[in-house]
Amino acid sequence: MKTLVDLYTSMAKVAHWVVDKEGYISRIRGPEKKPVFALNKRLVMPTDEQLTTDGSETTIFHPLYEYLTRGESEVMSEFRRAMSDRFHMSFLALASELLTIASSQPMHALLSPEQSEFLSFVPDADQTMLDTFAKLCDAMPEDQNQKVFCSIFLRRGGVIDGKSFNRVAIVSFPLYKQLIEDGEAREAEMAARKARAKGDNKKKETLPPVPNATYGVEMRAKDREAFIKLFEYMLPGIDVQDRYSVGSDSDIAPFTSALMHAAEKLGGPLNDLVARFENRLPEAACIVLKVEDKWSPEFINLSKWQVEIRKTPPQAGNEGRSASSKEVAPAAQVAKAAMPANVYAEPDPKVKIGDTVRAAEEEHAPAGFRLPPVNPAAQRPTVAPAVQMPVYPAVQVGGYPAATPYVDPRVQQPVVHHPHHQQQHQGQPDFMTLLRTIPGLAEAAAPGLFAGGQPTTQQQQADQPSWATNPTYGSQRPVGYPTMGGQQPTMGGQPQQQGGMQYDPYRPKF
Repeated sequence: MKTLVDLYTSMAKVAHWVVDKEGYISRIRGPEKKPVFALNKRLVMPTDEQLTTDGSETTIFHPLYEYLTRGESEVMSEFRRAMSDRFHMSFLALASELLTIASSQPMHALLSPEQSEFLSFVPDADQTMLDTFAKLCDAMPEDQNQKVFCSIFLRRGGVIDGKSFNRVAIVSFPLYKQLIEDGEAREAEMAARKARAKGDNKKKETLPPVPNATYGVEMRAKDREAFIKLFEYMLPGIDVQDRYSVGSDSDIAPFTSALMHAAEKLGGPLNDLVARFENRLPEAACIVLKVEDKWSPEFINLSKWQVEIRKTPPQAGNEGRSASSKEVAPAAQVAKAAMPANVYAEPDPKVKIGDTVRAAEEEHAPAGFRLPPVNPAAQRPTVAPAVQMPVYPAVQVGGYPAATPYVDPRVQQPVVHHPHHQQQHQGQPDFMTLLRTIPGLAEAAAPGLFAGGQPTTQQQQADQPSWATNPTYGSQRPVGYPTMGGQQPTMGGQPQQQGGMQYDPYRPKF
């Protein structure tokens, strides 16, 4: 995947959506293509052309740009419904193909051992069973989520396998559940009738036969058993609660992440069956039934797409639903109760928000699914917010200090002579004047030495480095002054040797 549009195009194929060159999204329904709408506008991909043109008649498909504090968006809701319809029709179409194979005895000999495995789940398959299944499919019309084979429902917060998630995609199978419940109800009624018949009732009951129907379609007991076993073969673990549900804690797009991982879970068994029966299914059926999975590796880590996601600004219809501000009472309208000071006894505003969001979620929930109610009478003490004291910014008093000029440490700076001893500071006697008052040091402070322009020896040496004025200073002593026991030899004299080595205290001993 090179661009965000490529990723979105691959994701759209899972819902049987296709994208044309202009970026318009359409839904495949048999040989026809129907436009996809969101917010009563044509749904399009975030291509450069669509982003730069007038968007009064289009809605951009940008599901990865989510607002983490809001619910399911209109675009995501349309995408989820299309995803549910896709898997609903795909599994029913594949089940019909398998029943067709099972009801044809000549085709049994053409199956491989791996393919023949499913025949043990539908041993009594015949044309009547095939016709009953066709009627059952017709009893589940489109654009509804009550009578379906597969349903996907997104909600905020949930627990799957004992683990809590911020967002969950709940996958349910209403048809499979209804087949089991109707069968159990019928068996319970028949057992109750037998129990009453064995009693001492003198009057014999004349009751109509126990109906054996699901979604209004009459079927035989072996038909019901075959359908249940076939669905369990197609989707291993379908009888386990939340076997195909997925949770997400993504900090980028949790709703989209949960939905796509749920599609990955459902697409795995479907693709395996298509690959297993590829030589026994029509070519067109294999193309339509196969689930696109090129997007799957990209959802392992969405962080690498964060820059591309943010390049496209947030689009209308993708921001997510939020509770109306009218549902939450302002803090100033909260009445005080007979409690300690600064404490209120009002239901938590979050409870009211939760009721509104849950009501919106239940509207799109599948049959039999209800969220746990929030107790509106629940109260908790809420401490009044503390009074915020004004914070004044720090102000610089006075001017800022002058900047110190930069001095290059690699360049030797001249030694500046400060004749402070020749000046008087604010009418006070200087150092030399005080020096003249000390007996024995008056000569050093003779007026003639400092009155004129001729500097003294000390003044001359003050402008020179130490090695030039002190020959015996450290290791910087000039060459040509060998010493012997601290005595200066005569000029031109040869130093004395000790043991063939020149004795010099400044010579390194190595």
